[in-house]
Amino acid sequence: MNLIDDFVEVKECVYKNECYCVRDNGAVLRHTPAGKKARKLDNCWTFGKVNLQNGYLYIGSARIHRIVALAFHGEPPTKEHITDHIDTNRQNNRPQNLRYLTRLENAILNPITRSKIEYYCGSIRAFLQNPQILRNKVLESSDKNIEWMREVSDEEAQNCLKNLQHLSSQRNKPHSTTTTKMGEWIYKPIYPQAINHYDIKALSPSVAVQRYWTTPTEFILCPKQISDTPLEDYHKNLKRNATLTKNNFNSSRIIKFEMSKNKEAIFVISQIKTQARMKDKKSYAVLKIIYENNFFVHINCGYITEAQKATYKELIPELEERQREKQESLKNHQEQERSRQQEIVANELNFNIADYDTQALLPSIAKQRAWVTPTEFLLCPKEASDTPLEDYCKNLQKEALFSQNKNNSASVLDFALSSKAIFVICKFDERNVKHFALVEIIYENNFFVHINRGSFFKERGAYKYWTLAQGLKWSGGDTFDDFC
Repeated sequence: MNLIDDFVEVKECVYKNECYCVRDNGAVLRHTPAGKKARKLDNCWTFGKVNLQNGYLYIGSARIHRIVALAFHGEPPTKEHITDHIDTNRQNNRPQNLRYLTRLENAILNPITRSKIEYYCGSIRAFLQNPQILRNKVLESSDKNIEWMREVSDEEAQNCLKNLQHLSSQRNKPHSTTTTKMGEWIYKPIYPQAINHYDIKALSPSVAVQRYWTTPTEFILCPKQISDTPLEDYHKNLKRNATLTKNNFNSSRIIKFEMSKNKEAIFVISQIKTQARMKDKKSYAVLKIIYENNFFVHINCGYITEAQKATYKELIPELEERQREKQESLKNHQEQERSRQQEIVANELNFNIADYDTQALLPSIAKQRAWVTPTEFLLCPKEASDTPLEDYCKNLQKEALFSQNKNNSASVLDFALSSKAIFVICKFDERNVKHFALVEIIYENNFFVHINRGSFFKERGAYKYWTLAQGLKWSGGDTFDDFC
């Protein structure tokens, strides 16, 4: 089946006085106006023609993504709202990849866009004070690669978003010279669902990742392809005194290496070639290499002294745990700093998230936040008492219909009441790619505000973030949705 014919739902809309039929795969059909001659692209399904300057798809002078958003999400809330491509692929015009945001919301709320802004401008605040910085930096860097953008299947769309989110979470600051060339690989399941929380992509080869290792590094002797005996192949490539790694700050040469008895790991001791490290007594690095989820994982176990070389294997569990703790501490610090910067920006701009609430369809006392499609909340009280959240909670029942709009409906899977909010896990009907969502309900300024806290592929992922939202400890480990 051709991609253009792979769809489920068709809607109609009028955009700039033109009538369109729109499919949920991003294809459109433009009708010939009554009494006028048919144009070249009239009355046939098309994804549109790509504009080589900006990467967007057009039919005539109309941008396809605006037509699709209008058909499936309705009119934008205000004239200030733009149609945002969530995965930044300007040719993925599937409705679930489109949403209405203001430019400020796009800068702050979209992690992929925010990562790019922080990479080029240093911070969100610097960008908002002078948006021209971003345009100048992009022009200077010639970062105008739009060749990777194309129409996608539903599976390719999910892979693309997952890969871009992972890349944006690992992207370094401007002082690093590393970049990732976008290409056809972005649509493939490059990052497996079980990839470790601390792994980042190596500089090269493409089958290498690094753990507890901040600087993107090139692993010179790592195989470029995977065979049936991956670690044995890697082991054959290793030689004493050969260059093992190279990055912006240093390189290393092999002093000693050996395969573990169970052949599930390779241990390498290398000497770091850098002036700062040569003067340090701990000039030997311990590297553990494993094969996991179709990747060669290079685990940084830290540094040892000359005297520790003979017994290094006994130290590996302790070294590895120490590196994990350091990485966790760094990650927590970065998240705190990101939150602090966003708070500074919001305060300086007098940014009030409540200003972006929209009125729900029903009841009149209900509003919605971070929620594009106007929705009816069937269990929401129609009037508020002195105990509004308690009243709402009494209305909730498992499997009861919670919400509905023109795109989908959702029922209650589970719910919990805290002192300041109700947290509801919703289960969508079969039309949604992601079947579960987390909704936070608060009572604010005489309204019940329904806050979209994210959607999930798996029930277990929804329960994890439902638990954490309540301030409780989650002991179930990583879930599929942590990597999507």
